[in-house]
Amino acid sequence: MTEATFGAGDLSPRPLSPSTPSVGDIQNAPASDAFAQLGLAPELLRAVADLGFTEPTEVQRQAIALALPSEIGTDEASVAAASDDADAAFDLMVSSRTGSGKTAAFLLPLLQRLLAQQQCAEALARAATEQAAADALLRGEASPKKPRRRNPTDPRNFRAAEPGALVLCPTRELAQQVAHDAIALVR
Repeated sequence: MTEATFGAGDLSPRPLSPSTPSVGDIQNAPASDAFAQLGLAPELLRAVADLGFTEPTEVQRQAIALALPSEIGTDEASVAAASDDADAAFDLMVSSRTGSGKTAAFLLPLLQRLLAQQQCAEALARAATEQAAADALLRGEASPKKPRRRNPTDPRNFRAAEPGALVLCPTRELAQQVAHDAIALVR
């Protein structure tokens, strides 16, 4: 079983936008550019290179091109729009042989989305700080100081972790493999 089977959402094909790279475009790209053409964040491109991946497998080419919103840019407006877009997420069913790269095919878009959400939160915090500084300047006051980083080990500053994604696996071994791969991609 060498070809990949894909299904999106209600098992109907997802229309590709004109800016979505076609599988042929990605296949013909140089190996160093192949992952970059998929639209992955620079952090993920470095992680992929550190893991020794030179070019995406067929299942990765197709799944990542479908799973990543092609409109995500690096500017704050694009990041905010992408993280707020409820229609950007959809179901994708992929079937392919063992060892074909399915785990990376779903982890890379998932991590890309989490990075976009993190960038959006940072942009909002930065905008709030800039707004507070501008308001203080208009009132003739000194700019507010940046809040000190709190000691996360102090029980008073403890904040429960908020999961950004939930990956369900049918077996413990597969869950451990997915966790290992995810940790390797975010180092």
